[in-house]
Amino acid sequence: TTAPLALGTLSDIAIEIAVKRGKEGRESSVSELGNWESKRRQGGSPVVAAIEALVRIACREFHRFPLKLIECMPGLDSVERQEWASAVLVGISETLSQLATVESRLHEELVKSKLKAYGISSEEETEGESGEFVEVIMYTPYGKGRLVDRRSDAFKVDGGDYVTVMMNVIKLDFGATLYRPAPGTTKFHLAPNKKQEVEENRHDFVPKSPRTITKESWWETLVPALKVRCVGVYCLQHYLYDLLESLLPHAPKEVVLQLFEAVNESRVMAGKASRDEDLSHAFQEAMFSEWGDGVEEVEEALSNTGRLSLRRGSEMFFLTQESGATNNIVNMLAHLYRDNVQVDVEWERDEFSEPRLIEHMTDVLSKFLASEAKDGHLIDPNVWRNASESGGKLAIYCTAFAAVVVNILNVMLQMSHEKFCRHRQSFFPVICSLVRVQSDEIRQLVEELLQNQIAPMIDVSIP
Repeated sequence: TTAPLALGTLSDIAIEIAVKRGKEGRESSVSELGNWESKRRQGGSPVVAAIEALVRIACREFHRFPLKLIECMPGLDSVERQEWASAVLVGISETLSQLATVESRLHEELVKSKLKAYGISSEEETEGESGEFVEVIMYTPYGKGRLVDRRSDAFKVDGGDYVTVMMNVIKLDFGATLYRPAPGTTKFHLAPNKKQEVEENRHDFVPKSPRTITKESWWETLVPALKVRCVGVYCLQHYLYDLLESLLPHAPKEVVLQLFEAVNESRVMAGKASRDEDLSHAFQEAMFSEWGDGVEEVEEALSNTGRLSLRRGSEMFFLTQESGATNNIVNMLAHLYRDNVQVDVEWERDEFSEPRLIEHMTDVLSKFLASEAKDGHLIDPNVWRNASESGGKLAIYCTAFAAVVVNILNVMLQMSHEKFCRHRQSFFPVICSLVRVQSDEIRQLVEELLQNQIAPMIDVSIP
């Protein structure tokens, strides 16, 4: 209980000193935060790394630093505000991107372990798959494109050491191919003769599967490690939401684009994981292992099976991560699309944000309506009393994304009438469909939209 107080005091002192030291303070602060985050990702033993309470405390203190920085920003000049905002957002971008990469690798390791435990070859598994492909849309300074491949490139440096970087291969809409480093994937490697000296002190950030894999234990090492990374991503995304309004006006385009891609990478990874039955199986095995051997424990668990059927395992974790990432994307683009915002860096904010914002808004609303129509009857009506706070309790898209829908409707309300009218063809059908959903909070926002945005379009005055 004293750790948060001690860390909070140190964070407050550190930011006061760092801001006064200017560039030197900024570089040292960001470097230390990066080193801390790298150590947290690498962890050590999976048991130590999976202490969820410590991860939550660490992420909260990671959030405290930029909050104190925002308080100091009015006293800084324009250049300093840009530098500090860029440093914080780039650090968050790299951390999210690296954590998403770790989650993907853990996901892959879990699937491999299951195949090995059940004696299934990867070729057999591939033949049995439906062939579903998740298309990743990438936004670049040269326009929109599709991620078609990822490759690892290596570059030699002095002393025989080398650097590896994951390159995104992006097929742009106008036909060109862009090769661009994925944010946060640059890694430094020691030369082979140096590597041997430090190998015994090195911990890989992805725990390896045990040499002996059985049907009873194939998930034991990797599920706790994956859970704690998912918690870390959730916390970072949760705290990022509060920072965007204050930091985005000071950030240049390339920093905003890097942050957008990192959050989108987290969203895509979580979406893929939430639909993976092998991953769901692994999380269910972990849940069953917690039942214990006593008859009373098993009976209590079985009595809750109906209640838990909608909570499941990996779906709840990763739907929550996906909805958090989506909410940040909508929030980020909405701030960029907002009128009359004082900025330190001028760039084509409307052109960047408008198509992406409308695309994400209509996509979420369409999926929400489909999910609510399909699964709404399974949900306790009490869940809908406050949709924006009840989302993470059930592993169903419409409840997990309820807070995102509330955010989207508020974004529509805050739009200028001119901008809203520009997209009325996309907005009006889904607004009409939202009238029938069970959430009173969402229906109330629909009522406000009809009164404040739709009524003026049809020349109707509301008394």
